[in-house]
Amino acid sequence: MKGLTHKLLLALACSSLHAIKSDPWIPPLFELNAGASYSFSWFPDVDNAVNPSSYHSHINQLNFNVNGSFTPQLFVELDLNFNETRKVNFGFESIAPCIKYQLFNDLTGDPVAFLIGASFRYVLDDRVRDVAVPYGGAYNFDFLMSIGKEFDKNGNIEGRVFGLFDIGVAAQGMPWIYVDIAGEAVFYENNWLIVGVDGYYGFGTTTQVNINKHYGWGSIQHNSMDVKLGYTYKFDVWGELAFEYKRRVVAVSYPEELNLFGVSYNVSFSF
Repeated sequence: MKGLTHKLLLALACSSLHAIKSDPWIPPLFELNAGASYSFSWFPDVDNAVNPSSYHSHINQLNFNVNGSFTPQLFVELDLNFNETRKVNFGFESIAPCIKYQLFNDLTGDPVAFLIGASFRYVLDDRVRDVAVPYGGAYNFDFLMSIGKEFDKNGNIEGRVFGLFDIGVAAQGMPWIYVDIAGEAVFYENNWLIVGVDGYYGFGTTTQVNINKHYGWGSIQHNSMDVKLGYTYKFDVWGELAFEYKRRVVAVSYPEELNLFGVSYNVSFSF
């Protein structure tokens, strides 16, 4: 049953801000995971916007993610995104390789699971100029750590909790912090429920968001908080299907009152 933990909830990670796995567990050695996700979201306005002072947009987002482990501790990911918004037509948005190293694993006897990692994301220039795209700039560097704990009863998984802490900086502008905290519960073995909250804070030098002269969020002092609810079903041999809803409850100098609906599918291969 514990082997399910490594595979079951990878699909939910595809709809987070960075579309990189947030939990601290890596899949079994030489297992390859491939996932795809689609989300639709919209926001009615941007807090502290100028030029113009009112702006709304929708976001169609398509994501592909491939990841796998090649040593018992080393885990790599490749994330590829496409999007369409009010400002840009559908096309390539960004690409991000990521590498992680697991220092502790509660599934093998450690008190908690804990890993560290780093990623680099390149974002296309016209996407950086769109306030609907959440990245700091065209070239983004992130350093992260993730900690979590799984709960079992009589050898069966009941759930787990985990948190991700990410600090990043773009080639221009100031650093940012991203935090993702989630809890997951299993019922009827193949069904999982997830609830969580994530926060995004930028240390930029201005609080104004210049809609038509925007170039990434690295220069803006912004913060936001989203709450999320998700459900995943694991098929016997055909991977996992997940659904997610996200609602923005705090937005300062950032797109406000965002609503997001997402669906994702993940399948695993061993070699």
